[in-house]
Amino acid sequence: MRPELKAALDADESTSFICSECETIFDTRFEICPQCKSSGSIDKIEITPKLYDEDFGLFEEYEEDEWPEDGLPPGGLLPASKISLASATDGGFEVKIKSCASSFAGFDSLFGGKAVIGTLNLLLGEGSSGKTPFILKIAEGYSLNGHKTLYVSSEESSWQMSDRLQRMNINAPGLFLNSAGDMDFVIGEIDRLKPEVVILDSMSGFFKKSVDAMQSSGVQIRECCAALARAARDKNITIFAVANNVGSSTMREYKSMAHFFDSILSFEVIYGDLRLVRSVKARNSNSPAAAVFRCGHGGLESLDESEYESVFSAILDRGPREPEIGVLNCFYSECGISMYNELQFISSEAPSGGPAWEICPGISRETFETVFMILEKYCDAVLRNKSVRARLKNTAAVTSGDFELSLAAAALASYYDIPLPGNVLFTGAIDYSGRIRPSDITREQLNNLSASGFNIIVSSNLKKENFENLHGEIDFYNIQNVKYLRDLLSRLSLTAEKTNG
Repeated sequence: MRPELKAALDADESTSFICSECETIFDTRFEICPQCKSSGSIDKIEITPKLYDEDFGLFEEYEEDEWPEDGLPPGGLLPASKISLASATDGGFEVKIKSCASSFAGFDSLFGGKAVIGTLNLLLGEGSSGKTPFILKIAEGYSLNGHKTLYVSSEESSWQMSDRLQRMNINAPGLFLNSAGDMDFVIGEIDRLKPEVVILDSMSGFFKKSVDAMQSSGVQIRECCAALARAARDKNITIFAVANNVGSSTMREYKSMAHFFDSILSFEVIYGDLRLVRSVKARNSNSPAAAVFRCGHGGLESLDESEYESVFSAILDRGPREPEIGVLNCFYSECGISMYNELQFISSEAPSGGPAWEICPGISRETFETVFMILEKYCDAVLRNKSVRARLKNTAAVTSGDFELSLAAAALASYYDIPLPGNVLFTGAIDYSGRIRPSDITREQLNNLSASGFNIIVSSNLKKENFENLHGEIDFYNIQNVKYLRDLLSRLSLTAEKTNG
């Protein structure tokens, strides 16, 4: 203990005494208790400094020459001399960081292997997208892995949660449920139950009575997030906060509070019961990550690469069909996950009130405007004055540049009324000069495309070694600049017409 602290505790003015019989506290020592008249029952109150609240584990202070065997004490500081000594003698040192694992490898991979304790994590997704069934199965997974888990709902009553758990066949002994909106009450429940994992669903329903603001307002959400961040650090627990994404403004609002969160996960609908969960921010991971799940009220399943590629490719209509205008298939990669998608695009003359753009949430307006400017400059297609509608079958957000060639091709095909066959796949990014950058498509992916029925690939500068000796026949169309795209689309349409004729 530090000398100055020990001296302060030993000083008469800061020392208290207690009677062991009546538990009365005095500032001075008495031989006989003035309250209960007991003799020899007055003892000095010994105060030992602790680094953490006793409800969540007591950790003694460490002297400079002490090194705990299992790493640093929570809240403790390791002198720089100790780090230098360890690096010199052992070639480096490793502090063991405690973490908690769910029963789903795909979910754990979003945190670099496991979620680290003492962190606050946000799961953000659109309303009615299946976040609650998903996070309940994750809660069950943590509980079955031996982690005491508390799930608090601000949207459903206790009987509603009970009914949901019965329908989902969740019966985990270490999973505790509560229905509450008051954040102070939630913190009290955490103090009482002492869980390792806490899940709150959804953040718009929580509030602090001390904050003079409406429930679900930005001020209330910010204060609640700050309280949760403090609780995660101080109590050494892992907290997951679930929130509804009601538009681009919601994502901006939560990104403005990103300093509260150790990770931000985006929960996105792909198609049917398929969901994509991607890491938007990860403080404990060096690279972006994503995972695909098949989820519903009946259960949750992580899909590996071969499974989701076969599922994605099966979604697309690539069989024999009449060529269609503005409908084409595309391929791109999101956080290392191969994405197959169908893009539907239609353009028409703008009404008297001006052009209207209806863009599915998966495509950013910035991508739309950039591609339209490029097509106007190099292909004489003035789409910004047209009314357009764009839809994706796989509705997960597109962030990959390899989607741009597909968007340009669909827009030109609709603008010039060029029908395209269903067995053509587009992939590639476009720079401001109109040059098409090569897609990082691998030999294994090409084999999967061939097996799925795609026998025409349109991209730029595909590596020859990647498409030699494939299992099936694939025709490759290399296009170097977007100014040649209209001629290529007309050529594909004519070839399909001759084949079907």
